[in-house]
Amino acid sequence: MPLSKVPKKFLPKLTSVFLFLYVAATLPLLTNRLTSFSYIIQGIVQKIQKAEGAATESLRQAIQPNSWDGSIYHFLGLQLSNQGKIEEAIAAYRQAIRLDPEYYANYQELGKALATQGKTDEAIATYRQAIKFNPNWTWAYKKLGSHFYWSWKGEESFAVAIRNAPSAADSAKGYTAEALARFYRDEAIATYRQVIKIDPNDAEACNWLGRILQEAGRFDRRSQPIKKRLKSTLKMILPTTILV
Repeated sequence: MPLSKVPKKFLPKLTSVFLFLYVAATLPLLTNRLTSFSYIIQGIVQKIQKAEGAATESLRQAIQPNSWDGSIYHFLGLQLSNQGKIEEAIAAYRQAIRLDPEYYANYQELGKALATQGKTDEAIATYRQAIKFNPNWTWAYKKLGSHFYWSWKGEESFAVAIRNAPSAADSAKGYTAEALARFYRDEAIATYRQVIKIDPNDAEACNWLGRILQEAGRFDRRSQPIKKRLKSTLKMILPTTILV
């Protein structure tokens, strides 16, 4: 059954009612946002004044009216990281990710915090998540490459140390370490190659890739384009960075 038309004389009243309901529904949200914003501004001022503890507390208060806003947890994590409170920072970043799982910078900061605690495997997994949501983000690739490089060196040193171990158990550990070293080395090479694919003028990536290939004994003719690219990139960078 079709609805009957509303008489024109009632339209202004209905419009007023709908407007009132809309304002009533959104006003608390707006008020909460303004409250959070005021605490954030307060925290920024306190940080400028080097009142780090007070700035942290202001950010915690900013969360209360807007506990669903992941960006505030992100800022809180940054503040806690700067204070050296890594465990609390990690908890804040994890909450930010829970609320905004596709924001790559949350994974960036979580990865950095995990790395400072020596949790390399977790940091690597976190950087991979960052790349998933921002595939052309060379910063994350270079962080990955660095972790892979040092993991390679660590496993390689361990393998050398126990290569001639007398016990069968230690010898088996040596073979495992050698396999892990090769894995990390190949991952580091692939990661820096990806950076260069995204940005051929990335001097840092060219330098690291050349270094890894050389240390792995794989810097052959096929690697010469990398060497040439590094030289040409440095020519562009050095004149603008050296003060005469």
